[in-house]
Amino acid sequence: MAKKMELMSPAGNLKSFAAAIEAGADAVYLGYLKFNARRPADNFDVPVLKKLCAEAHRRNKKVYVTLNIDLKDNELHEAAKVVEMLCEIKIDALIVKDLGLISLLNRYYKGRIAFHASTQLAITSANGAKLAAKLGITRAVLARELTGEEISVIAQSSGIETEVFVEGSMCFCVSGRCLMSSWVGGRSGNRGACTAPCRLAWEHNGKKFPYFSMKDMLLVKHLDKLAACGADTLKIEGRLKSPGWVSVITSIYRKALDSQSNEAETEEFRKRLATYSARETGEGHFFDHKNLVGKNENWSNYNKNIQLETDFDFESFLSQKKAEIISDETNAQIKIRVDELEDVVPLKIQLPKKGKIGTLEELAVMLEKEGIKVSIDNKDKQTAAREIKNAVDNVLVKIKQLEKKLGMLPEVSEEIKEFVDYKYTPSNRQFKLGDSPDKAVILPEQLQFINATNFPGLKIVNVCVTVQISQTEIEKIAEISKNYEVIISFPPVIYENEEKPYITLIENFCSLGLCNFQADSLSMIEILSQNPKCKIYGGMWLSVLNRKSAELLQELGCKSVYATAEADEATLESLDNTVNGQLEALIFARLPLFISRVADEKFVDGAIFSDNIGTKIECRLLDGVSYFFSKEFFSLCNITGNNKEIRFDHLTADLRFCDIAIWKDLHSGKPIQGNLFNYSRKLV
Repeated sequence: MAKKMELMSPAGNLKSFAAAIEAGADAVYLGYLKFNARRPADNFDVPVLKKLCAEAHRRNKKVYVTLNIDLKDNELHEAAKVVEMLCEIKIDALIVKDLGLISLLNRYYKGRIAFHASTQLAITSANGAKLAAKLGITRAVLARELTGEEISVIAQSSGIETEVFVEGSMCFCVSGRCLMSSWVGGRSGNRGACTAPCRLAWEHNGKKFPYFSMKDMLLVKHLDKLAACGADTLKIEGRLKSPGWVSVITSIYRKALDSQSNEAETEEFRKRLATYSARETGEGHFFDHKNLVGKNENWSNYNKNIQLETDFDFESFLSQKKAEIISDETNAQIKIRVDELEDVVPLKIQLPKKGKIGTLEELAVMLEKEGIKVSIDNKDKQTAAREIKNAVDNVLVKIKQLEKKLGMLPEVSEEIKEFVDYKYTPSNRQFKLGDSPDKAVILPEQLQFINATNFPGLKIVNVCVTVQISQTEIEKIAEISKNYEVIISFPPVIYENEEKPYITLIENFCSLGLCNFQADSLSMIEILSQNPKCKIYGGMWLSVLNRKSAELLQELGCKSVYATAEADEATLESLDNTVNGQLEALIFARLPLFISRVADEKFVDGAIFSDNIGTKIECRLLDGVSYFFSKEFFSLCNITGNNKEIRFDHLTADLRFCDIAIWKDLHSGKPIQGNLFNYSRKLV
């Protein structure tokens, strides 16, 4: 294997950290207590992170910390303090997703800390990677649905390091585009709270089966191909897996990387790895997109109880609480130490006229029961028992104070504070939430219905197209543009082999004077920015939850941005009052809850799937990708009973796969039955 690739293993807890580095990982990735995409993992506080990072560096290993969720405005300040702390303890890189956080890092931390694009940022082409590099990102964790050929193009032509998953669980939905967990229960995968509804059995044509549950990825037989692709880092998924699992999986990949294995040996590696998954295993999307869904419970030959054997000193990573009791004739003091922090508790040496008498040895025993290591100069020294009890209470209070101080995040500079802090400024946008929409999203086949009679109040038409659009439909769009503002939008994810056809299509539209385009990915922003005729409008899939994300998109040329459809009421209000520039909201749609490259004979136009709580989704194929739209409408129309005025520059109704006549209902004041999504509940 000519190219040396970094092996990165997961550390969901301290034992998994030890397992990874002892089994041969070159690097570990892990999460701080907050703002990471694996909330159920144990994750790490400040004192442990500091010791862990020092230990890793002592062993010549690297540490990458995940801050890879979408952030709300009121979380940016704390996130900045987390970054400051991670700089101080000298971690090797951050893994990030939120555009606002990326803007902060690029502006104030470039050169102090490296930052990598999370797979959730959906880097799916070389153009997306090139734009990421312009934003200061030094490595892209590539989307898991890429083929080997696509990985190769990005790795060899983007000028950025690439990291690819080789082992572990797979998402059914394309990276960073899943709304299902958020839709069914308000727990967003984009916020680290995914409940994995894709793993459940869904009903289709009278049969229940986990139609969306992916086989686990297992690419150990193809490490030479990944090296040939130019991948820099191989990543093992599994921050929720046991330490024993991390140890075994890491050690097998270490052996496979270090040996000149033949076909028979790599097949043995594959067979052994497969026994550590309770699901069927496969090669992911590396070769194609077929045969990727499998059973969840594959118990035959499954190694479940894997014990971790290690002499790693875990105690040294816990806070070291010590007390030294020093006394003289009339007084004593208890010197307390928690790691590097110290304090003192005074103790009177005074025999009572009445009441019990205690010794300093008894005090030491009481403190040791609380997990404190105690040294004492005169264990027989006596004082009032009440003084001893008070001293114990005071010591415990002081220790809690010191532990809290150890876990505190550092303050950031005044300049960074000004960047992340925000003030509400009431907006004067044209529409308030609850008004009728002025913008419609349609498919080319719905163009024939666009007229003033069918669409009262319509100002903007957003036409979703693919490269398969006909010249007749393009000409119809040009005709419509005489009466309405027209924006052309493309699929929310663009892959490498699709870029040239879309670039040609963009040039075709521009030649007809149709120069307004919506971008829903970094790839499309980069493509559009290369054509001076193009005007760029940010789409819903760019996940704007905070004003800094909006500002960065504006800096990249977006004339408007969408509030994410996942937003709750408080987030929408915050965006309205903090975002400068054009802000739009989607208020009616059948939302695409899954978008997937998985090819399956059951995923055909019109196929209906339903779960056991009443969620129904319908499959639609667009340009070879399966979109699973909610059967139930998402609707923020006709919201009443709320004194807040949340305002937007445009309100959008997505009418794809809807009866076009519903537009009139949206403008008649007629109540529209629909799901409020996260509006009336807190986005977790």
